[in-house]
Amino acid sequence: MKPILFHPEAANEANDAVDFYDERRAGLGESFRLDLSGVLKQIAGIPHWR
Repeated sequence: MKPILFHPEAANEANDAVDFYDERRAGLGESFRLDLSGVLKQIAGIPHWR
């Protein structure tokens, strides 16, 4: 499986989203981070899909 490389600005945006969701409700940011991680693993597992 190829590693997913994030552009620094994309990584900052993802971290900002985690903070945003945590401000809305405790633990929601971590839930977002886990969901994002799961989707990225799925994408990495099928790099030649299209």
